[in-house]
Amino acid sequence: MKISKSILFVAVISAVFSCKKTDQTIEADPDPNPNPVADNYSSPKDFYSKNAVPVQTYTINALTGGNFTSPQGAIVTIAPNSFVTQGNVPVSGTVTIKFRDIYKKSDMLLSNIATSTYWGTPLKSGGEFFIKAMLNNSAVTLLPGKKITVSQPAALTGGLDTLNVQQPFVGLDTAGLGIGWFPAPADSVENAANAYVFSLYHFQFPADSGTWCNSDNASYFSAYTQTTLTLLPADTIASYKTDVF
Repeated sequence: MKISKSILFVAVISAVFSCKKTDQTIEADPDPNPNPVADNYSSPKDFYSKNAVPVQTYTINALTGGNFTSPQGAIVTIAPNSFVTQGNVPVSGTVTIKFRDIYKKSDMLLSNIATSTYWGTPLKSGGEFFIKAMLNNSAVTLLPGKKITVSQPAALTGGLDTLNVQQPFVGLDTAGLGIGWFPAPADSVENAANAYVFSLYHFQFPADSGTWCNSDNASYFSAYTQTTLTLLPADTIASYKTDVF
């Protein structure tokens, strides 16, 4: 009887070690891609062009207006007879709309979009979007008094903030240094049931470059301790086009 128990004990131990060895073998499977191919970029501009949030293209009838919904859920509404040429001639026919919207910090960075005001203070964004309207490949502008409304899903940025007022900002590229956010008092942002509704009354100049807009709370981070970080590059930024985030 003792011999039988000993044999059974040895058999059980052997089975356990056999299972463990099998499990370890499974965990140690080789990398399915041991020689990954690195992405190659010729410049930061090339990197951003390949990794930025893609631009979507829509068409509407300029006389009747219309609306469309972006892949991320933004609803863009354009009123009838909203467009004029840059020579102030009313637009009729089919207008092409270039549009993209951003709700994640990672998408802001990959799209080379600023995360702060132009003077350096951080913003709490409720969503950003780019828009450009064209007739026969020529940019058009908004007729005074007309507006384009963009309903930005608040769920994508942490839910509707009912305690703080979101403000309209537009992105301006000053002296080629990249986009910085400036207040846009001519525009407005309102809270809807589950969205921030940005009302855009003016495209930025020049119209050919399109317009960046941002629903933001500029005072949200004012209660937080601010830290200044000074970077001393070892290379020449102008030569290597270094970007730092």
